[in-house]
Amino acid sequence: MSEASTFTVEELSRLSREASGPRGGLEIINEAHKFNDIQFEGVARSFPMRSGLSMLYTNLTTKETFEMDGEIDASLNIVVMSGPGTVGVQFGSGECQQITTNQAFVLAVKDKARLYGRYKKGQTNSVVRLRLFADLLEDQALASVVRDYCEAPRVIQFPFFSETSSMFPLIQEPIGGSLAGQFAAESIAFDLIARLVLTQEAGPGGPSTDHLLAADRRKLLRVRDQIVSVPSADYNLEELAAVAGMGVSALKEKFPLLFGRPVITFLRDVRLDRAREALEIRNMTVAEASRLAGYKHLSTFSAAFRKRFGKPPSAFLKKRPNP
Repeated sequence: MSEASTFTVEELSRLSREASGPRGGLEIINEAHKFNDIQFEGVARSFPMRSGLSMLYTNLTTKETFEMDGEIDASLNIVVMSGPGTVGVQFGSGECQQITTNQAFVLAVKDKARLYGRYKKGQTNSVVRLRLFADLLEDQALASVVRDYCEAPRVIQFPFFSETSSMFPLIQEPIGGSLAGQFAAESIAFDLIARLVLTQEAGPGGPSTDHLLAADRRKLLRVRDQIVSVPSADYNLEELAAVAGMGVSALKEKFPLLFGRPVITFLRDVRLDRAREALEIRNMTVAEASRLAGYKHLSTFSAAFRKRFGKPPSAFLKKRPNP
């Protein structure tokens, strides 16, 4: 398990800002608490994501009772919280809405929102927060979903707490910035985004997953985790169905119910996302990124890449210094 560390209020606020990149994170407003001695003990980690996305994970115990008063700017936030207590959200001059913990929810912020919370001494909470910024997202279809949500600032219950919170230990266990921890974070991000899109497409009634048995959900999550862990493998439907422990037809029918797209489409998107990160961050060539993504032909890779991101792979090459 990751070793516990001690954090002040200001250190957590700074970590939130760093995780959110140029847009900033949760800014603590109450000056009485900004530089005081109140501390939290546990794990707090941010994870680098592609442009327009940020993720922050915390599993912290409050060492002194703390009343939080913070502000968050325009963004779409998917939050999964476990532990005791409530959080208050206020949009503009409207009434403060109370959100109980041990649930997942979507916080759509068009301009700014005020957040309130009271953390008692000895209280432990785990939180995953994924933030999406419409104008920074390369995927325009996803950016459109984010804009639609943020047009009406609100809090929406997200009916997927049990499945998503079960992945918390995968983030916490790896030490430091290990590859396993990064993969776990990306897996959760993909999961949350897929559920977000599925919820929107299903309309006010929400996604129709009630008839999926808990055992089926666990099987489908195994397929998702396998793909995210080793996306370059030469999978076929029979192999993925074997990972799930179900037939091919059942996999094809049930995977979209949980993740909002066919399993082959999910595999393709994960591969292309990993290739883009390799170009932007790891200094790979287009040919190397193509092989990493499991493509045998460069032309096929380039066409699929352009279709997903609207630009050729070469547009994302990390600039190399002149010799």
